[in-house]
Amino acid sequence: MVVGHAVLAAVARLPRPVLRLLAGRPRVVAGRTLAPEVQLALRLTGAARGEPAAGTGVVDVAQMRARTAFQAAVVGSRPRVHEVFAAGLAVPGAVLPARVYRPSARRAAGVVVYLHGGGWVTGDLDTHDGVCRALARGSGLTVVSVAYRRAPEHPYPVPVEDAVAGFRAVRDHPVAAGLPVAVAGDSAGGALAAVVARRTRDDVRDGGEAGSGAPVAQLLLYPGTDLTSRRPSFDAFGTGYALTAADVDRYRDLYLGVEPAGAGAPPPVAAEPDASPLLAPDTDLTGVAPAYVAVAGFDVLHDEGVAYAGRLRGAGVPTTLVVEEGLVHAFANLAGASRTAAHALERAARALGALVAAAPAPGSHA
Repeated sequence: MVVGHAVLAAVARLPRPVLRLLAGRPRVVAGRTLAPEVQLALRLTGAARGEPAAGTGVVDVAQMRARTAFQAAVVGSRPRVHEVFAAGLAVPGAVLPARVYRPSARRAAGVVVYLHGGGWVTGDLDTHDGVCRALARGSGLTVVSVAYRRAPEHPYPVPVEDAVAGFRAVRDHPVAAGLPVAVAGDSAGGALAAVVARRTRDDVRDGGEAGSGAPVAQLLLYPGTDLTSRRPSFDAFGTGYALTAADVDRYRDLYLGVEPAGAGAPPPVAAEPDASPLLAPDTDLTGVAPAYVAVAGFDVLHDEGVAYAGRLRGAGVPTTLVVEEGLVHAFANLAGASRTAAHALERAARALGALVAAAPAPGSHA
């Protein structure tokens, strides 16, 4: 059974005891209890029963993208902001579509470049419109969502290079003049944001010193940081929780432009730090932007997100790790169907705003 946005939104507003009754027996794994409205939403949308998802049974890329768009429309939210307008960013070999979100009529205190999730294959400006609206409202920052080119038409490393070039284009654009600029992303976009933070760590801005052009903060929502191995969360949450282990394998193969390997050994290119940020040397992580890393408790990618936060901390990077225990992968897109997800996104937005507010003035380097 598939239900619409209005039904799920109405369900999400029900009292918690009623939600628990409708959701059924609490689902508890590794000491974590799935939020009842998420459990119910998964059941109502078919995602918990093994119906064809992005990489399981639906192998046509157009179908994968259409399903992602449909799911985002059904369970997402669309908060009001002052202004939204389209833009284009010139990068080597392309002009990337972008969308700018202004939270109020006043000039914002900073800018954040947002990179959407979707396994580097699906997702776009529309699927993450609600996420960017919520980030703009909650952080008080101008959000610029960048549509990097996606696999399989543009496999690795094109999305990485677009993300890096897109960040630099926004940072050097008049919209960001005199303002601190952060980077953010979810899932595959979180991985890209992590790479942007590392690759631009020593950039110069406005004649400042090395590092003055780097992001002042990075927000990583349930990032995929390691394409080379599977951690215990793959076994614990590999099916029934929105993103499956098979989905991850399918996305990985499409992204890297290789023949389907399934759970087999990934190709050597997967170990490159631009493909697997978790594998970057400590020396490359030292000095990157302060980070807020949020992972979902019921997510195949939980362990690698936690591991990446640990790598950042080990390199001396100020890092906040938040485990949203009752949520699943892509919870930022669930804000229309889950109060728990909406509150998690609000927390992340406020944290990002605080990190940017605490950053040194543009053109300098702390």
